[in-house]
Amino acid sequence: MRILRIVAFLCGAVSIMTSSIAAQQGSGSISLTAKIPSTANLSSNAVPIRLDLGSGDQTEVSLPLEIQWNVDRLATEILIVASFPDCARALTTRSGRSVPAAMLDIEIGDSGWKRFPEHRTPLASSGVLLRTLVLSEYGRQHRQALRMRIRCSGNAISPGEYYGQMDVRTIIR
Repeated sequence: MRILRIVAFLCGAVSIMTSSIAAQQGSGSISLTAKIPSTANLSSNAVPIRLDLGSGDQTEVSLPLEIQWNVDRLATEILIVASFPDCARALTTRSGRSVPAAMLDIEIGDSGWKRFPEHRTPLASSGVLLRTLVLSEYGRQHRQALRMRIRCSGNAISPGEYYGQMDVRTIIR
Protein backbone atom coordinates (compact mmCIF):
# COMPACT_ATOMS: atom_id res chain seq x y z
CA MET A 1 0.00 0.00 0.00
CA ARG A 2 2.76 2.39 0.91
CA ILE A 3 4.60 1.62 -2.31
CA LEU A 4 1.47 2.41 -4.32
CA ARG A 5 1.20 5.84 -2.67
CA ILE A 6 4.84 6.62 -3.45
CA VAL A 7 4.38 5.53 -7.07
CA ALA A 8 1.20 7.64 -7.38
CA PHE A 9 2.99 10.66 -5.89
CA LEU A 10 5.95 10.27 -8.29
CA CYS A 11 3.60 9.88 -11.29
CA GLY A 12 1.79 13.09 -10.27
CA ALA A 13 5.08 15.01 -9.90
CA VAL A 14 6.27 13.83 -13.33
CA SER A 15 2.92 14.80 -14.84
CA ILE A 16 3.12 18.33 -13.36
CA MET A 17 6.72 18.79 -14.57
CA THR A 18 5.85 17.60 -18.07
CA SER A 19 2.84 19.90 -18.40
CA SER A 20 4.89 22.84 -17.08
CA ILE A 21 7.63 22.25 -19.66
CA ALA A 22 5.07 21.91 -22.45
CA ALA A 23 3.41 25.16 -21.43
CA GLN A 24 6.73 27.00 -21.46
CA GLN A 25 7.65 25.74 -24.92
CA GLY A 26 4.33 26.79 -26.39
CA SER A 27 4.39 30.39 -25.16
CA GLY A 28 6.08 33.43 -26.70
CA SER A 29 8.91 35.41 -25.17
CA ILE A 30 8.27 38.09 -22.57
CA SER A 31 10.32 41.30 -22.41
CA LEU A 32 10.35 43.36 -19.24
CA THR A 33 11.83 46.86 -19.06
CA ALA A 34 12.07 48.82 -15.82
CA LYS A 35 12.60 52.60 -16.01
CA ILE A 36 14.11 54.23 -12.96
CA PRO A 37 13.78 58.03 -12.92
CA SER A 38 17.02 60.01 -13.17
CA THR A 39 18.32 61.48 -9.92
CA ALA A 40 21.04 63.95 -8.99
CA ASN A 41 21.41 64.50 -5.25
CA LEU A 42 23.52 67.02 -3.36
CA SER A 43 24.89 66.52 0.13
CA SER A 44 22.92 69.64 1.11
CA ASN A 45 20.36 71.77 -0.71
CA ALA A 46 20.35 74.45 2.00
CA VAL A 47 23.87 75.65 2.72
CA PRO A 48 24.37 77.83 5.83
CA ILE A 49 26.89 80.65 5.38
CA ARG A 50 28.74 82.70 7.99
CA LEU A 51 31.10 85.50 6.94
CA ASP A 52 32.97 87.77 9.34
CA LEU A 53 33.30 90.94 7.29
CA GLY A 54 35.24 94.06 8.02
CA SER A 55 37.69 92.58 10.52
CA GLY A 56 39.90 90.90 7.91
CA ASP A 57 39.57 87.49 9.56
CA GLN A 58 37.18 85.64 7.31
CA THR A 59 36.18 87.47 4.15
CA GLU A 60 35.92 84.15 2.32
CA VAL A 61 34.36 80.84 3.34
CA SER A 62 35.03 77.38 1.91
CA LEU A 63 32.32 74.71 2.06
CA PRO A 64 32.23 71.06 0.94
CA LEU A 65 29.56 69.87 -1.48
CA GLU A 66 29.07 66.34 -2.74
CA ILE A 67 26.97 65.38 -5.73
CA GLN A 68 25.84 61.87 -6.61
CA TRP A 69 23.85 60.94 -9.69
CA ASN A 70 22.22 58.05 -11.50
CA VAL A 71 20.72 59.17 -14.81
CA ASP A 72 19.15 57.54 -17.86
CA ARG A 73 20.70 57.45 -21.33
CA LEU A 74 18.83 60.55 -22.52
CA ALA A 75 20.47 62.89 -19.98
CA THR A 76 23.52 64.77 -21.29
CA GLU A 77 24.43 67.16 -18.47
CA ILE A 78 23.74 68.19 -14.90
CA LEU A 79 23.63 71.86 -13.91
CA ILE A 80 24.41 73.02 -10.38
CA VAL A 81 22.64 76.30 -9.56
CA ALA A 82 22.88 78.44 -6.41
CA SER A 83 20.49 81.15 -5.23
CA PHE A 84 19.41 83.04 -2.14
CA PRO A 85 15.76 83.15 -1.00
CA ASP A 86 16.00 86.96 -0.84
CA CYS A 87 18.80 88.29 -3.03
CA ALA A 88 18.37 91.84 -1.64
CA ARG A 89 19.24 90.50 1.84
CA ALA A 90 21.37 87.42 1.14
CA LEU A 91 23.39 87.74 4.36
CA THR A 92 22.34 89.65 7.47
CA THR A 93 23.76 90.51 10.87
CA ARG A 94 21.89 90.00 14.14
CA SER A 95 21.34 93.77 14.26
CA GLY A 96 19.65 93.78 10.83
CA ARG A 97 22.39 95.04 8.50
CA SER A 98 22.49 93.13 5.23
CA VAL A 99 24.59 92.28 2.20
CA PRO A 100 22.84 91.79 -1.16
CA ALA A 101 23.66 88.72 -3.23
CA ALA A 102 25.08 90.97 -5.98
CA MET A 103 28.04 91.73 -3.66
CA LEU A 104 28.90 88.03 -3.30
CA ASP A 105 31.11 85.95 -5.55
CA ILE A 106 31.02 82.17 -5.66
CA GLU A 107 33.28 79.49 -7.06
CA ILE A 108 32.88 75.72 -7.19
CA GLY A 109 35.90 73.56 -7.94
CA ASP A 110 37.88 75.22 -10.71
CA SER A 111 34.90 76.96 -12.32
CA GLY A 112 36.23 80.47 -11.65
CA TRP A 113 34.59 83.21 -9.60
CA LYS A 114 31.03 84.18 -10.55
CA ARG A 115 28.93 87.01 -9.18
CA PHE A 116 25.29 86.68 -8.23
CA PRO A 117 23.02 88.83 -10.41
CA GLU A 118 21.63 92.21 -9.35
CA HIS A 119 18.35 92.31 -7.46
CA ARG A 120 15.33 92.89 -9.70
CA THR A 121 12.04 94.05 -8.19
CA PRO A 122 9.77 91.35 -9.67
CA LEU A 123 12.13 88.58 -8.57
CA ALA A 124 12.58 87.67 -4.93
CA SER A 125 15.56 85.47 -5.72
CA SER A 126 17.92 85.01 -8.61
CA GLY A 127 20.52 82.34 -9.11
CA VAL A 128 23.86 81.72 -10.70
CA LEU A 129 24.97 78.68 -12.68
CA LEU A 130 27.87 77.24 -10.69
CA ARG A 131 28.88 74.36 -12.88
CA THR A 132 27.81 72.21 -15.81
CA LEU A 133 28.77 68.56 -15.50
CA VAL A 134 28.95 66.94 -18.94
CA LEU A 135 27.90 63.33 -18.44
CA SER A 136 30.01 61.97 -21.31
CA GLU A 137 33.06 62.87 -19.18
CA TYR A 138 31.81 61.21 -15.97
CA GLY A 139 29.33 58.47 -16.86
CA ARG A 140 25.70 57.75 -15.99
CA GLN A 141 26.44 56.95 -12.34
CA HIS A 142 28.99 58.91 -10.39
CA ARG A 143 29.81 60.58 -7.09
CA GLN A 144 31.96 63.69 -6.90
CA ALA A 145 33.21 65.77 -3.98
CA LEU A 146 33.46 69.49 -4.74
CA ARG A 147 34.51 72.57 -2.81
CA MET A 148 32.54 75.84 -2.91
CA ARG A 149 34.05 79.16 -1.97
CA ILE A 150 32.07 82.32 -1.28
CA ARG A 151 33.50 85.79 -0.79
CA CYS A 152 32.21 89.32 -0.42
CA SER A 153 33.41 91.74 -3.06
CA GLY A 154 31.91 94.93 -1.64
CA ASN A 155 34.04 97.44 0.24
CA ALA A 156 31.33 99.64 1.75
CA ILE A 157 30.01 97.02 4.14
CA SER A 158 29.61 97.58 7.87
CA PRO A 159 31.85 95.22 9.87
CA GLY A 160 30.18 92.29 11.57
CA GLU A 161 29.24 88.64 11.41
CA TYR A 162 26.87 88.03 8.53
CA TYR A 163 24.68 84.93 8.29
CA GLY A 164 22.50 83.50 5.58
CA GLN A 165 21.37 80.42 3.77
CA MET A 166 22.06 79.65 0.14
CA ASP A 167 19.91 77.22 -1.84
CA VAL A 168 21.74 74.84 -4.16
CA ARG A 169 19.92 72.61 -6.62
CA THR A 170 20.57 70.39 -9.63
CA ILE A 171 18.92 70.36 -13.04
CA ILE A 172 19.21 67.29 -15.24
CA ARG A 173 19.11 67.98 -18.99
